[in-house]
Amino acid sequence: MPNRDIPLFIFKVANINVMKNLLIILIITISIDSTYGQAKKDKTIELLSDNQGWYEGSIMLSDGEELKGLVKYNDRNGVLAMHNGVDSRPFSARNVIAFEFFDESLQIQRLFYTLEYEDPITNVKRPQYFEVLRDYKTFVILIKADPIEVSEKAKHSFLGDTYNNPANAKVTLEVSQTETVYILNEKGDIMPYFQVINIEDGDKSFLAIDNSRTKNKMVDKDLLAEYVTTPVFEKLESYAKENDLKFKRKQDFLKILTYYDSIRK
Repeated sequence: MPNRDIPLFIFKVANINVMKNLLIILIITISIDSTYGQAKKDKTIELLSDNQGWYEGSIMLSDGEELKGLVKYNDRNGVLAMHNGVDSRPFSARNVIAFEFFDESLQIQRLFYTLEYEDPITNVKRPQYFEVLRDYKTFVILIKADPIEVSEKAKHSFLGDTYNNPANAKVTLEVSQTETVYILNEKGDIMPYFQVINIEDGDKSFLAIDNSRTKNKMVDKDLLAEYVTTPVFEKLESYAKENDLKFKRKQDFLKILTYYDSIRK
């Protein structure tokens, strides 16, 4: 693969203690051409739940072994797998350093690292997969999709006997998935910046989706300003205002980052 510089601190965050030559091999084998970075600037990263195909890629295991073949990452349940032409093999995040694949639907190369982070459900730190959106050497912008959550909701009508008899209420399913954008600094801190919550409602009886919506939540509005100079951040704010962009909307945020890339040069 072509060479691409990767900040060494991202490996320290992953708590990987390997020999120096293994680190060099790792940097080379999971490196990506500079065109990868340029392609990502012009593409919007959508939920992988919409992209469940097998893609050409590679997986770097914690023992230094690199596997190449068809890779599939299902962010609905956080399962990573590789297909060898006969059968598929799942991989635990505890045994993976990083993986990448060429997403044919978006026509871009995608890179993921395994980092220790607190599980929002169990509140216990465990290895989780994070995708790299931008690598600015002194800080990295990451995104992680949590597994989907499913809940049942009963809709009552104030007319007829549905309201008086809850047993006749229409039961719907609410399926939601939360994506969080983070900033990873040189100290290894993984800090949430904003969240995108994708929600779909459907009729439980017919398993049909009849409503979808997105909620955007800013977790720490001042976080990005800590990692870019004040004059530059003011330019980002002006650009966002002039183009009606919001920092807490994923597609808008990627456009803002593309602008940031242009003024950094």
